[in-house]
Amino acid sequence: MNIQVSKDRAEWLESLVKAGHFASMEEAMEAAVAALRAEFEQDDEWARPYIEEALQSIERGEGKPWTKGEALKEFHARHPELV
Repeated sequence: MNIQVSKDRAEWLESLVKAGHFASMEEAMEAAVAALRAEFEQDDEWARPYIEEALQSIERGEGKPWTKGEALKEFHARHPELV
């Protein structure tokens, strides 16, 4: 199969090959396809219970609007081990 990519993408991939990140353009393309496939096949089911819990909390009126700064401050307060 022949695949055409834009000139800038081809040049970028070629630069990765020249830098030694991949042995060939084919290997670079295989890595790109593998990454895209992994993204589409990512299993997010683990998050479903947390999403449901959050939605129920909002329905009960327990939610509040946060700015990005407030959300990060609250997250860091709850999870200091991740800071």
